[in-house]
Amino acid sequence: MPLRNSFLLERLTSMLRAVLGIFLILGVLLNCTNAAMRWLWGGNIVWAEEVMTYGMIFIIMAGTVIVTSADQQLRMDAIALKLPPIFQEVLKLLSHLVLAGVAAYLAVQSWTVVSMMFRMGQVSVAARLPMWIPHSVFLVSFALCALVSLLMAGKVLGFLAQPSNKIVEG
Repeated sequence: MPLRNSFLLERLTSMLRAVLGIFLILGVLLNCTNAAMRWLWGGNIVWAEEVMTYGMIFIIMAGTVIVTSADQQLRMDAIALKLPPIFQEVLKLLSHLVLAGVAAYLAVQSWTVVSMMFRMGQVSVAARLPMWIPHSVFLVSFALCALVSLLMAGKVLGFLAQPSNKIVEG
């Protein structure tokens, strides 16, 4: 049950999709430029591989937020689909709460790493990029996944709290 009525969430996922597209295009252009330089002039962009790796990690983690907001995570629900609707909703609630808990835990762990990288001033080898920047992608993504999962759990709770004798609209 995706959160379609949340304007802020729709704006966030729409913006993330656009940024993902831009990152993907920039990664392809950087890769093609690096290959052309290697083939035509025998040189390369030293930092290209490193930056493309960080870009792919960003794409994956931002995609995780989009998938979570669309409620399209991988799940084994063959048995759940056979259960009565009320039990299916309870399982959805538990699923959202577990995901929120795991994502929140991972966000806290990511904060530890990001703050450590920031304090140490560590930079990447080739691009000389401060390492707290690529590591913060995990922090932000996990925090957003936890928030989205809590919002979705709240929506399921609202559904479960409704009277069961309501008229079903078709």
